[in-house]
Amino acid sequence: MRTGRNLKKEYSLFLFQLKSIRGLFIVPLIVIFILIPLILILTMKKYDDIWYVEERFLILSQYFVPALSVWCIGFSFIDIIEGEGNEVYYINHRMKDNLILIWLALYLVIVGAGYLIASIWIENMALEYVRIAISCCFYVGIMYSFMYLFSSMTAAFLGVAIYWTDSLFGGEVSIGILNCYDMLSVTGDMIIQKYIWIMLAAVVLYIVGYICNMQKRRFV
Repeated sequence: MRTGRNLKKEYSLFLFQLKSIRGLFIVPLIVIFILIPLILILTMKKYDDIWYVEERFLILSQYFVPALSVWCIGFSFIDIIEGEGNEVYYINHRMKDNLILIWLALYLVIVGAGYLIASIWIENMALEYVRIAISCCFYVGIMYSFMYLFSSMTAAFLGVAIYWTDSLFGGEVSIGILNCYDMLSVTGDMIIQKYIWIMLAAVVLYIVGYICNMQKRRFV
């Protein structure tokens, strides 16, 4: 019963956050369902090569989809992390880690819908979705841990931005195995050999964020 009441409170706060960010919520939707398909359509018209289009889809998805997983979380948590009177949220709503999971689950459902549509034309979308979902978890882990570790949403966005630019344009991140980006089509072996470590790292980051979240709640 108590768990149900806590979840209800967190869901109420989630709805409040969803309302507070207003039009910002549609930015990931525009990128996933309009910008990426538009680029692919234009690419198809230019090259008339379905294999090249599939390759562009996999690359563009890795460019944008994981990074955008932190978009709504970042803007919806600004008041809680940095705003004046943010302790009111903690006292009244008893916010826990589940709120982050609600945002992540919503995003993965949206992304899943996009990949389900793409599966009509492109094969192997199930494994590609697993890869993207793990990458999203890792990005959210960075955001969650940094925003409570440093009590700053700016630091959280900066951490995500540094990781994103270094992994895409710097060749590889300092620990190469934690580079979510890979130009090769995903396989089951790739998930086991590479992305399982990224998922484990995401869990560690999540635990760090959870601990820092609980520590913050003790002093507000």
